[in-house]
Amino acid sequence: ITPANVDRLKVAWTYRTGDLPTNGMPQMFEATPLQIGNSLYLCTGHNIVIALDADTGKERWRHDPKVEAKGVYTLACRGVAYHEATDPAIRECRSRILMGTVDGRMIALDAQTGRRCQDFGRNGEIPLHVGLGSVKPGVQFVTSPPTILGNVAVVGGFVLDNMGTGNPSGVVRAFDVTSGKQLWAWDAGRHDPNALLKPGETYVHGSPNAWSLFSADPKLGLVYIPTGN
Repeated sequence: ITPANVDRLKVAWTYRTGDLPTNGMPQMFEATPLQIGNSLYLCTGHNIVIALDADTGKERWRHDPKVEAKGVYTLACRGVAYHEATDPAIRECRSRILMGTVDGRMIALDAQTGRRCQDFGRNGEIPLHVGLGSVKPGVQFVTSPPTILGNVAVVGGFVLDNMGTGNPSGVVRAFDVTSGKQLWAWDAGRHDPNALLKPGETYVHGSPNAWSLFSADPKLGLVYIPTGN
């Protein structure tokens, strides 16, 4: 695309997700589509994951996790993540799509079929409110895609700012891409931000959150996290 030919661009195809606002709550399409091969992956405000043919826009599959959106002020999903297994022992879900949801889950789907990866947590999902204490609907959830670094998926979380004290922690956590097992946590509010939780403990309420997209450097093994709050 150049200044000399931009006037000749034409629409190749159009796709409508069919996901509309509900209960009068704001909803915006914020996803950056992810192209892997000739497939295009995206998510809607209600965390419906859709795979399209990148050339034609034809829908290949869609997965609706039936999120509980009660209390969520802004329904947003900024994108999904992709991981391809290198371990030959993994036979199912060798390529997978991962997404955080507005009701506190992370879901893994087979990139080819849209079916849930049964080796990931329970029925292809893990809960993300573990260790946060009591979480009111719409106060803490994930809007940005997990950041993949090797076999690790790193997620932060949106926390509803300036609406009260004692909000849930903005802890950043890393999970095994295949099993969903938590590998580590970084809670900026703790004296030791990487310390494991003891029985009955929760991550520090009101600590800085990390709702936006992260960057990662696979050569250095580092993830860069913007914080808010």
